[in-house]
Amino acid sequence: MKVNRINHTGTSYTPSILLIEGLWGAGKSTLISRIRSRYPVLFIPEPNFQTSRVKKNISEWYKVQHQNRLKTALKYIRNGEQVVMERSILSNAAFYYAKCRKFPSWFNESKLSLQSVPRLHIVLLYPDKQTFKERVKFIKDRSVRRAVENHIRFYDNYIDFYKKIGLNIIFVKNHTNSSSNKIDPIFNKILEKKIRSKYQERVHHCSSAVVTFNKKILILYSQRHKQFTLPQGHQKNGESSIETIKREIAEETGFTDLNVIRPIRTYDFRFYINSGVTRKSTICYLVELKSLASSGKHMETHEAYKNYFVDCDDALRKLNWPEDRDNILSVQNKYLI
Repeated sequence: MKVNRINHTGTSYTPSILLIEGLWGAGKSTLISRIRSRYPVLFIPEPNFQTSRVKKNISEWYKVQHQNRLKTALKYIRNGEQVVMERSILSNAAFYYAKCRKFPSWFNESKLSLQSVPRLHIVLLYPDKQTFKERVKFIKDRSVRRAVENHIRFYDNYIDFYKKIGLNIIFVKNHTNSSSNKIDPIFNKILEKKIRSKYQERVHHCSSAVVTFNKKILILYSQRHKQFTLPQGHQKNGESSIETIKREIAEETGFTDLNVIRPIRTYDFRFYINSGVTRKSTICYLVELKSLASSGKHMETHEAYKNYFVDCDDALRKLNWPEDRDNILSVQNKYLI
């Protein structure tokens, strides 16, 4: 793994906002998942024009979204929260630069807004050039995939953009193929300061499951959110975590003939909702279906899931949330091969 710092002022190693940028397939989601599991941060995810059903003026929509997300991040830090953001207005500008080899006309104003943020650290994740070429075919956005394929210097220009913008950047190459011990000290310094939040934290206990049948994994496709997930849900009053996951599997998939084998892992993450911070604490179980006997689905009105049985590699490609992928990786070698 190669790690470089440029334009570092040396004045502070404890920023209030950590911004994760990166090329597609560089491991942003995996890194953010690890950060959220180790530090009490608030996470602001990347906007997605597809799930938001935006069909026109997509570039302008992204710019507005990034501007609003930065305002939200500043609100959080004023209340004593550490913030992790996935992508920013820099992604828009880097994409334009990678295609045109020049800065967009609106970039200077956006750059000034970032320069005004106190204790901001920006991390750029990028794979080696050959790995990036191999991963281009997995980019879901067709317009992005075509842009990468049609511009031979896209990779070099994208990285060069971050070298030229004059902001405090931490360059991290091939972090997903390297020992976490090499990158974790960076974030220990960045997030080491313990900040007392002004928000009152609420705790929600949840259960999730890696459900297997004949060496296949059961994943659910949300017709509302257009993404895949594992069965999961909130624990009701008086329920144990095992009772919760049995109920959720029955409601969301219809399957009831099952055996809960063991807990896989427990993980927490925090998010801001309804004028307060919620900590979601989840226990994931390994569950085996003994048969496909079904009692029918009994989902709530906001839920609409379709069942899919897929192999392990396919599940890892399709699942939207890094926490779900981590759950599968935790049992992959012993139970799924």
